Amino acid sequence: MNETVRMWKDKGYDVCGAKVRFVVAWRPKDAERDEEETAVALVDLRLMARSSHQE
Repeated sequence: MNETVRMWKDKGYDVCGAKVRFVVAWRPKDAERDEEETAVALVDLRLMARSSHQE
């Protein structure tokens, strides 16, 4: 996701807000049954064009 945010920054946008929509438990399909799950946050990012908030 860092690469995606960097791409938007290069296009002139900054992250001005974020909201966690869901937190899901994730484990690869081929994982053993007893393998620990990883918590993954699904986030809504709010972007704003740099020129509109640097006045």
